[in-house]
Amino acid sequence: MGAAEFETLLVAALGAIRAVVERAADWTPTETAANAEILAPAVTRLLGLPENAGRPGPRAGSGPSG
Repeated sequence: MGAAEFETLLVAALGAIRAVVERAADWTPTETAANAEILAPAVTRLLGLPENAGRPGPRAGSGPSG
């Protein structure tokens, strides 16, 4: 992929995210929860983060060692 193609894809992705965020202000709490279930994994993949990033759960170093 060339630099121009990459830039086009990046701009399109950021534009899509911006459109979703702008509409989010009008979502009901139920819509917000449903959309978060869909958007969180997509954004996580887009950013290249581990699948469990930002989710509660056991973490290294948490709590007393036994």
